[in-house]
Amino acid sequence: MLAALLDGHGDFLLEDVEPVPPQPDEVVVSDPLGFACITDCIQRRDGGGQAAPHVRGHAGTGVVTAVGSAVTRVSVGQRVLAPTRPMCEKCFWCRHGQPEQCATAALPAPVVAIRADGTELRGSARVGSFAEQMKVRETQLVPIDSEISDEELVTLGCGAGGGLGAILNTATVTPGSTVLVVGSGVFGLSAVQGARIAGAARIIAVDPVSERRTLALALGATDVIDPTGTDVGEAVRELTEGRGACVVLEAIGGAEHQRRAFDFARLGGQIVLGGFGKKADEVTFPANDLAMRGKQVLSCQFGSVNILADLPRFAGFIESGDFDAKALVSARYPLESVNAALDAQDSLSILGAVIG
Repeated sequence: MLAALLDGHGDFLLEDVEPVPPQPDEVVVSDPLGFACITDCIQRRDGGGQAAPHVRGHAGTGVVTAVGSAVTRVSVGQRVLAPTRPMCEKCFWCRHGQPEQCATAALPAPVVAIRADGTELRGSARVGSFAEQMKVRETQLVPIDSEISDEELVTLGCGAGGGLGAILNTATVTPGSTVLVVGSGVFGLSAVQGARIAGAARIIAVDPVSERRTLALALGATDVIDPTGTDVGEAVRELTEGRGACVVLEAIGGAEHQRRAFDFARLGGQIVLGGFGKKADEVTFPANDLAMRGKQVLSCQFGSVNILADLPRFAGFIESGDFDAKALVSARYPLESVNAALDAQDSLSILGAVIG
């Protein structure tokens, strides 16, 4: 089968590799549709979380074509979504309301294929959707009964699911709240829509790209800010009678942006850190402000999503017209053009891209 591999860093390598049959707890999905996002661009530049060569693509959708002998969650012929996080339903975190921290995420990904030189290949984030076949553990899959398109559905496995979850799960957004979203990529624009769904009265989107600010307004933002020519903190205070935002979602990544997000929140407000930075990044917040000003700094792994409950619910938002997933997908690329897709994303000339 053809697969897109990352070996260290640099362009993804398109190679014919030998697929490995499923183990008892594994599932095969043929001809998956994958979702490419900015993290793929970052890892292509700087190297992935996996040092060894591996199959890229950390979210995918398709139809099950084979299952291992112990699989019970899905069956052959069923439509599934493979998001970037698993859920085993059995570990401490799954049983205590934090399934986004599922213990199985720390396990080595399954071996999905063998390279011509005999090297074993695993999938990115235990998925590996940039290939003609995807093989994952059943804990990585969500059965989906919906009429929405594959292009719409696959967005929920990555940025769209995470952005919705950041607002609807991680943060506390109540009707009448002010929500500030710093960064209007797929993740941020999904959060803008989540804030609208949650009933926020004022939704402020920040992005230097004018087309993305325009799209944010179309998707539910009430105000937009261009950070290249405006003091964001001052603009936010002007829009909130000097208070700051009730909820600030940092959707860019990096210590500098996380630190600034803290200052944009009102007293007693929430700062949700959702961006993807470098592994070595460290951020420092003012100790007294953190201790006495009531501000909550919240971690946001994939929007605190319960994949089995939330992703079908989010698909329902797409079906009902409450969430516009099509607006987040700029183009569909064949697998052979995956590097062209990432070039376009890296240059900010497109938003999301689907591969397959």
